[in-house]
Amino acid sequence: MPAVPPPLRLLLAAPPTAPGVGPLLEAARAVAVEGGSVAVFFTDAGLAGLSDASVAPLGDAGMRLSLCARSARARGLDPARVPASVTWSSLTAFLRDLEPGTRLWSAFP
Repeated sequence: MPAVPPPLRLLLAAPPTAPGVGPLLEAARAVAVEGGSVAVFFTDAGLAGLSDASVAPLGDAGMRLSLCARSARARGLDPARVPASVTWSSLTAFLRDLEPGTRLWSAFP
């Protein structure tokens, strides 16, 4: 029986068009498909990824998706445009829930 990968948390503050974001999301999706626990937190410029077609497959792969409510309000993000699978949260809550051994990946512009 293959080992389950350690938990992975991705802090996404870069837009989906930034170099490296696509491969980073694909690698995270692969971890989820392998049975790993994966959560993605969208904030700042990364909020643009919520309207990107690549977000739906992330939730379908079993990844937990959340966004920074403060950042979303500051950018005037329309709540009606946020997929129902995305939880409104905070960076504090996202980081507070890190378990020992969790891998934390980040993408900043």
